[in-house]
Amino acid sequence: MCACSKRTARHEFKGIPSDAFFFARATEGHFCRRHFGGNIPHTEAGATRPGMDQALANRLVMARRFDGLPAAGTGLPRLFALDRMLRMPGGYAYSIATGQVGFRRIDPSGAEQGKPHFPRALAPVALLEAGLIPLEEYCVVHKKAHANDSGCGAGSTAWCGAGDAGGGCGGD
Repeated sequence: MCACSKRTARHEFKGIPSDAFFFARATEGHFCRRHFGGNIPHTEAGATRPGMDQALANRLVMARRFDGLPAAGTGLPRLFALDRMLRMPGGYAYSIATGQVGFRRIDPSGAEQGKPHFPRALAPVALLEAGLIPLEEYCVVHKKAHANDSGCGAGSTAWCGAGDAGGGCGGD
């Protein structure tokens, strides 16, 4: 992050830390410019425009691939963990609960606010339905997630292994 950004950031983001560690970690945010062509603005969950969940899903898949994580998996890529790690005022604290990616808003003091919001667009099955991940990758992750289940689990279909003798959830 350039020296200019370090000087002006406190005016743009009230309560932003000014220590060197914070700005060193914040440089990872240049990932946005390199891979998405510009900064990704922080928008209130309730104020998102139509299609924003889809854009967020695209970014999640791209960031996971960039970090070497399975795009259909439940790993949280560094880009999505950055605001929480930095306690970025006005940012989002992403986390994973029961295999679903969710987020909470970060207030001006760096504290997480309210209950997490879990957009359906970030669920592995929604990534598959949107054509963001291949069926084979979804099935591998889905099969691992439900290895100890007696059934396929909520929100899934019989896509995996659909012509196999084992049927449903990947068969054998």
